[in-house]
Amino acid sequence: MIKKLVAVLCLVGSFLALYNVYSDLSPVQKDAETAACGPAGCGALIGMERTPIAVKFRFQIQRNKADIAEVRCSRAFLLLGDYSCVKQSGRT
Repeated sequence: MIKKLVAVLCLVGSFLALYNVYSDLSPVQKDAETAACGPAGCGALIGMERTPIAVKFRFQIQRNKADIAEVRCSRAFLLLGDYSCVKQSGRT
């Protein structure tokens, strides 16, 4: 019985990890851009890293092309919950 439960939990965890990597991130990207540059928005998205646990976005800041803001977005409960975004580096 324990082996079956562990197998089911592994399958569910794998499915959630795949969903986090391959799902549409348009709303999350908008939240990340707001966290990076405020409501005015950034110049351009220049990079993105997707993992099952988090997504990192890199934005070019509009006012100064040399400035890059990096934002990390992760779910509330590891693989489940809403995304929340936090700016990790860069100027606004």
